[in-house]
Amino acid sequence: MTQPDLDEKTRAELSAEGIKAVDSATFSACQNCMLASFLLSFATLGASAYYHLVGRDDFYLLAPILILVGFVPAILAGLFKGSFKRTLACLFHSLLPTSLFAAFAFCLFGMTLASVYSDQKKAESFVQLDFVKYDTATPGQVHSDVLQQAMDQQNQLSSDKARLETIKSDIGNISSLGQAQKDSLLQNIQSSEDLVAKQLIPNEQYSRLFATRNIIYRAGTPVSSAPSPKSSSANANQVQDLEVYSATAAQIKGYRQVIEGQHPYWLKFISWLGLI
Repeated sequence: MTQPDLDEKTRAELSAEGIKAVDSATFSACQNCMLASFLLSFATLGASAYYHLVGRDDFYLLAPILILVGFVPAILAGLFKGSFKRTLACLFHSLLPTSLFAAFAFCLFGMTLASVYSDQKKAESFVQLDFVKYDTATPGQVHSDVLQQAMDQQNQLSSDKARLETIKSDIGNISSLGQAQKDSLLQNIQSSEDLVAKQLIPNEQYSRLFATRNIIYRAGTPVSSAPSPKSSSANANQVQDLEVYSATAAQIKGYRQVIEGQHPYWLKFISWLGLI
């Protein structure tokens, strides 16, 4: 409990009841430190994301940086006021928001690592089941742009399938057409649907393509720069140049050892949580 500017009698009564009173200056300083710590932590996260200060595989390093940021308001408050007790009180309040941001950084890194490890498993399945289908650019190697083009084609086919289903529904609702005309149109649309269905790949295979492309960007080597394909997830107003990567089957399969060598304890912890 905190009370501003209490007299000695009231302080003694509160102390007898086991309640420690804090003067208004310390109370205000603690509040200011907590707010400053929150703003500094938020600014640190924003700057790290905007300027890429921390790599995607080292995001957990933000946690100790954020903890250090929490010391800044408390130390400044102690220097200006010259009170050690006030500094400790301010430090406690400063570390509250930074600890939450640090926990967020740890969680974000854990989820990223779990996603990468899951992609690695799917990429290893790709090597066994699909590799020879997509090593068209260079024998023995798979290029990231080849996989991206394959995924874009599948996305377009899925969109075509949805449009055909919509057209079928609309034809059935047209009252001016006779039943024979509807049947003829529906038969033609069914033929188109069958053609699209033959070109569509199973969702599991599409998932392997997506995961393998991600792993190639990590485990592969750059080949050249090429215009980014028009994917459904891309912003149509942005034209970016993506660097094309390639990887052999050995590089894709060997990336598991890289992950396990870099973050063995993280993987054990994530596995214990059941995320991988």
